[in-house]
Formats: sequence, C-alpha cells, structure tokens
Amino acid sequence: MVKAALGKTNWASPVRSVPYDNKVRHRDHMKRIIPLLPILLIGFGIGWYFGYTRLTAKNQRELLKQNQCVRDNFRMTDAEMAEAGPKILTVF
Repeated sequence: MVKAALGKTNWASPVRSVPYDNKVRHRDHMKRIIPLLPILLIGFGIGWYFGYTRLTAKNQRELLKQNQCVRDNFRMTDAEMAEAGPKILTVF
C-alpha cells in the first residue's frame, strides 16, 4: 500500500512524487538556527567580557598609576589637582 501511495520512487530517492512542502524546509532550517542563537549570544558575551572589560580595567589601572605619580611629584591632594587642572590646561 505504501508503494502504491508513493508511486515508483523509493525512500532514498531524491526525486519526490509529491510536491516538497516549504514549511518542512523552513522547519528544518529553524531546527538548525535556533540552537545556534544561544551559542552565538553566549560567545558574544564572553568575548565582550574578556575583550572590553579587561582592556578597560587595564587602562583604568594605568590612569591610576599616572595620577598617583602626578600627586606624588606635585605633592597635591585630589581637590588641589582638580582646581589646578583647568589653569594648567590654559597655560599649555
């Protein structure tokens, strides 16, 4: 009975006796795409965390070292440095 319904094609044949349903093709693509989306989002998040936050923290530490060096050399407090900042910029 099954052979009569399918015609003369067998199960392994790429030629179909019935029209190919686009919904089936769409469902097959979605079965591949949906599991990839969380993987891509997780990969993007991890890449951002190690790429952006690590570089930002490294730059922040460098700026703090430079700030400490300036405070030590000029022997000024943070408030005095904030006051002198605009004055120094106008001179240079």
